[in-house]
Amino acid sequence: SNGIVTIENGGNVGIGTLSPTDQLHLSSSSDNGVVVQNSGGATTSLLSTGASRLRSSGVIIFDTGGSTERMRIDSSGNVGIGTSSPSGKLHVAGDINALGIMSVGDGSVTAPSYRGTDTNTGIFFPSGGVTAISRNGVEGMRMNESGRLLIGKTNHSSDVNGITFFEN
Repeated sequence: SNGIVTIENGGNVGIGTLSPTDQLHLSSSSDNGVVVQNSGGATTSLLSTGASRLRSSGVIIFDTGGSTERMRIDSSGNVGIGTSSPSGKLHVAGDINALGIMSVGDGSVTAPSYRGTDTNTGIFFPSGGVTAISRNGVEGMRMNESGRLLIGKTNHSSDVNGITFFEN
């Protein structure tokens, strides 16, 4: 051993250390890690100790059970769980179980915050304390800041067509 590479009798290999404590033990005084590079020049930094990061020049794929892809981070920063082609910052294909608070943006009548595959039908929040439902890009119902349920109108004044429900 000359201090650059150490191979112990037990099979532990050390690079930059004379006393490897695991099967592969890397030690450096700088922010180095393990870099894998193919002949085309694409690299993946598996470990970079200064920021505990995983770095890739392309896509990062997490596999389990051999080659079964479970999650990926694409080159745009989109994360896909259960999909190999995420179309947003977080794209989950499958059921989601969440405990705690889920926050979303306010949305609009034509792009509600909560929606299914029909992108202009769902729930949105037009102003503070107001929750509304749109269908095909048209608001059909809202609960205003006073707790009134308005159907077919957005204002509770008596001169607007539609129905208002409220407690006396």
